[in-house]
Amino acid sequence: MIVSDKKEYVDTVIEKIKEKYMDITIKRGKVHDYLGMRFDFSNTNEVFISMSTYTNEICKEYGIEGTAETPAAQDLFEIDAESPKLSNKERERFHRTVAQCLYAVSRTRPDASLAVIFLTTRVIDPNEQDSKKLERGTSKGQRILDSSWERTTATSTDLYVTETLHTVSITTVNLILE
Repeated sequence: MIVSDKKEYVDTVIEKIKEKYMDITIKRGKVHDYLGMRFDFSNTNEVFISMSTYTNEICKEYGIEGTAETPAAQDLFEIDAESPKLSNKERERFHRTVAQCLYAVSRTRPDASLAVIFLTTRVIDPNEQDSKKLERGTSKGQRILDSSWERTTATSTDLYVTETLHTVSITTVNLILE
């Protein structure tokens, strides 16, 4: 993604990339989807970064429909040794979902970081209690997917043009030109 207040800077970078990678696709516009994130530059001096679609898919895959006020309960760090272990299939699903959640919290959901980071320590030998903790963490996400804290202000300049480049060797180039 190339973001600049001057179109000629963007064009110069694109030409340099074309010299090396002849077959590229260029998407121009104010809204770009990349790696589960939506970047919306529609408002002057702001970028709205959302993972609503991605987090909705996590909830759907794991079968989460409810909501919770916080991503973790008071017993987050308590491990119930008597809780039944998850089957291999459930364990794999748990591991995958925790990994997806880790990706989401590292991009746009820092409020759920503590719960997800703890659950990463449980992916080798998870039990039903861990699964319930994951359900609570992901149900929190469903309730506030479009909350305003996802809005980040780009204070340097008016964003004139954004480009997303896709090539065979390089998926995307992320540059901010000043």
